[in-house]
Amino acid sequence: MKQINKKINQLIIKRFQKLEIVMKIKLVLLALCIYLSAVLVKSKKLKPSCSYHATFYKTRIILTKILYHELYKDTQAKQLNDALQKQFLNSKPSIKSEDDLGVCSEYAGENSCCNINMVKLIDQAAFLKVKPLQQAKSAFQKFINIYKAQINENCHKNINDENILSNENLKILQENKQKQADCKVNFAKSISSFTRGVLCTMCAGVDQLEDYFNNNKQLKISPTSSQTFEKNTQEAIQCHEQIFNQANIELMVKELNSFYIQTDHTCGDVVVKNIKSIFKNHKIHSEDSEHRKTCRSDHVYGDNSHCENILQGNKDLESKTQRFLTFEDEYLNINRLLQETTDAVIDSNGVNIYKPSDTDQNIDESGDQIKPNFDGIDTNNSLSLISSIFICLVFLII
Repeated sequence: MKQINKKINQLIIKRFQKLEIVMKIKLVLLALCIYLSAVLVKSKKLKPSCSYHATFYKTRIILTKILYHELYKDTQAKQLNDALQKQFLNSKPSIKSEDDLGVCSEYAGENSCCNINMVKLIDQAAFLKVKPLQQAKSAFQKFINIYKAQINENCHKNINDENILSNENLKILQENKQKQADCKVNFAKSISSFTRGVLCTMCAGVDQLEDYFNNNKQLKISPTSSQTFEKNTQEAIQCHEQIFNQANIELMVKELNSFYIQTDHTCGDVVVKNIKSIFKNHKIHSEDSEHRKTCRSDHVYGDNSHCENILQGNKDLESKTQRFLTFEDEYLNINRLLQETTDAVIDSNGVNIYKPSDTDQNIDESGDQIKPNFDGIDTNNSLSLISSIFICLVFLII
């Protein structure tokens, strides 16, 4: 009996000794875990954080506005936007390669908070930006509607859009129709490329942001990208200005009259006169009265709708009570432009603000082919620092 008790005591002692060793090991590991966590937290505090990325707070507004547009009614776009923005804020800056940053590869080699998923979302968002612009009624569509209304009112004839737009005998009209379609697509591609360049600034390295802004907190943009954007948009707007100048309006309307009115010259003359009068105030101008460009590269993060909607022309073109541009209108227009705040400046060391993409090849005149492709965008994220510490502690205590 004594021998049995002795063995039991020995086993208990050995068991406690083993437990003691295990506990010591766990305590050492626990101390190491706490120490490493503290080091990580400290280093995170010392280094610039993604949660305080200056350009992210500027670009997230643009990104959200695009992806939340009622035109898309796409819950996937909203979900991806919410998840990836949250992921961005919680991520740790790290050196990214060109492959990591895709269309935003200009910031490769920097401590970026972007990943390939955010970059893919940026690419699609810039593409989607122009869908509402393409689907809005253009000045050319308004011209056709105005012509129909004029011959109905003055000549008592009814025709529909398809009869006009598909009539290959109208050589002048068809030539202008194709010309404005090409210019409209080129304009949309320029807006998409500019938007993509703006959104990509959120991928700039957290410790290099100061290099990209001047003392007035204006973004430095490269002369080449600025010139490309302004030149391309300028040409597209001027293309429409030429289509709707008084001489060309008369040519198009007279050709239409020769086909749809034919012998009623009195009626036709009234239609020509009225339409020319209406289009004196088409409001499609590449520059204002002070020779400032309508589309300027120094308006980056703010509202640029005056530029983006320019090809739609005067919103009152189809109104029966046509109000012509008055001195007051002109004064207010100049005043508005003077009060606009520029948030970018041309600098030889500035960022490329104009970023075309293969995605833009799908931009069409009507916007029907502008469909988002979110395939391959993953919102799964690695464990956060807090989660890692918690799991580590639970594992050691068990």
